[in-house]
Amino acid sequence: MNARAIAVRVLPPAAKRRILHHRRQVIDAIVEFRVRGGRLGPLPSFLIIGVGKCGTTELYDRLLEHPNVHPSLRKEVNYFMYRHAKGVDWYRAHFATPPNHGNHEPFFVGEASPGYVLNPFAPQRIMDLVPNVKLIVLLRDPVARAYSHYHHQRRLGMESLDSFEAALAAEPDRLRGERERVYSDPDYQRFPYYADSYVTQGIYADYLPQWLNMFSKEQLLVIQSEVFYRNPTTTLKTATEFLGLPDWTPTNRRGHKAFAYPAMRPETRERLREFYAPHNDRLYDLLGVNYRWSDQTETAPQPITSISTTGFASDGG
Repeated sequence: MNARAIAVRVLPPAAKRRILHHRRQVIDAIVEFRVRGGRLGPLPSFLIIGVGKCGTTELYDRLLEHPNVHPSLRKEVNYFMYRHAKGVDWYRAHFATPPNHGNHEPFFVGEASPGYVLNPFAPQRIMDLVPNVKLIVLLRDPVARAYSHYHHQRRLGMESLDSFEAALAAEPDRLRGERERVYSDPDYQRFPYYADSYVTQGIYADYLPQWLNMFSKEQLLVIQSEVFYRNPTTTLKTATEFLGLPDWTPTNRRGHKAFAYPAMRPETRERLREFYAPHNDRLYDLLGVNYRWSDQTETAPQPITSISTTGFASDGG
């Protein structure tokens, strides 16, 4: 277990937040130094755009094991959300610069900001700056995703309600007006729309159409999180091919970080399953694949190659 994993598991929430704040300050200073010195990397080859608590960190970390993939200073740059005003040089300063000593090996950089998938301005901003970028989105059973999200917020000390059921009940009030603010202000920086949307983020069919409308089917790889967790090697090989990386044999390990928390109440799980059923059906129609989350069946990761056009006229709303 590395130092980051130990810190996440052992330190109290206030200490975690202080460490994260200090780390952000250090990275901001490095970025500023790079911008002033003209040390700017290339624009990203790939973006993992979401969804939060679906395995984005694990997938990004595993892709960084590939010898031709180089890390960003921070996994979640969030440039195409509320940091867009900082400018392209600020963004490029997060990425490594290719060697200039005659090495002609392919050089890939990317980042993973799971908030992108929810943001109404991100698709156009990405299209304007990196129109040929490859996009990866992970989708997890929304019931499990919501519960994981809640406990993630509790671990960080960012959720005051001590039961999942209370947080679900509070979500409508917490999010009231937030969607309108996010849609009306391109640089809106408050986080309830992302942090408190335990149920809302799992309605994938509401916000995936804006990406499918904007980018070609060859640019988007959708991965079922359950497949990645159980078969990481196969998923990584699929992602490698999709990104156009040189052939690579990833280590056969399951590194998905898991935290112990109580089982969800059966009545809560059933209530959420009933709620998500019609939304999941819309998603299956949209993608042309049935993830069968209700019976825990897994589906292999798929590039969007044969996809229903149902719902494509929607803007994610």
